[in-house]
Amino acid sequence: MAITAADVKKLREATGVAMMDCKKALTEAEGDFEKAIALLREKGLAVAAKRADRTAAEGIIYFLQSDDKKTGVLVELNCETSFVAANDEFVAMAKDIADTVMAGDYADVEALKGATIAAKGLTVADALNEIVAKIGEKIECSRFAKVVAGADESLTGYIHLDKLTGVIVKLKSDKADVVNSEGATTLEKDIAMHIAWSNPKYLQASDVSQEEIDKETEIQIARLKQDPKMEGKPDNILKGIVQGRLKKEFFAQLCLLEQPFVKDDKESVGALIDAFAKSNSAKVCVTEFVRFKVGEKA
Repeated sequence: MAITAADVKKLREATGVAMMDCKKALTEAEGDFEKAIALLREKGLAVAAKRADRTAAEGIIYFLQSDDKKTGVLVELNCETSFVAANDEFVAMAKDIADTVMAGDYADVEALKGATIAAKGLTVADALNEIVAKIGEKIECSRFAKVVAGADESLTGYIHLDKLTGVIVKLKSDKADVVNSEGATTLEKDIAMHIAWSNPKYLQASDVSQEEIDKETEIQIARLKQDPKMEGKPDNILKGIVQGRLKKEFFAQLCLLEQPFVKDDKESVGALIDAFAKSNSAKVCVTEFVRFKVGEKA
């Protein structure tokens, strides 16, 4: 009996098993669908489908940087337990996916699943099904990021010791030798570590939408009007006070460059960068950052 592509697709959808394994099972079962499912279960492959409805809330963030230091990749690989997250095969799977992201350009996770892992000769989807069958937990790649630096830019990654948080930071300068120096790498690492801790939503105050600023302004004015000391104060005075609060509290909480630096809260991250730029007689700025924490999808 001829095995059609539709037959293979149907079995894959029913079991979650790789296309090639589905085709082999159908061929061995001479086209008998139920027998093919039984064969896959006997081989332990259909376990992937059984795990599909479970929650994969544990996992790791993996960082990979190209040899020329100009490209950085973050991958979040999830599983069900912290025990599996520490498994060498699980970590190796994260590296294989990061290698695949580094080698190509993929719009999203679905597109990445169809890419071939060079070291294995399997698609990402098939390799994930294979490790699920072996380890017995739901395992999935929930997201990835790829950051590329130009000639006047450099980037550095940071992974926290528990592997639950990862960051990539990219700097730009009007002097390529400055931005590609050891000093810039140290600065990037410090900023990346800060981002891992502080989780800024924006790079700078100008990135915050006017709608968000107006909403916070209204909240702060309403709070001031409840203060007996502010009774009878005109709105323009209240707005002036609020502007100061926005700078010290609101923007300092949301925006990377306004945040007090984690290693020295007497200076902001922006001031730290400015000091580095001044010491090198150059213009230096952060142009991009990416932060992943396990279980916190963007």
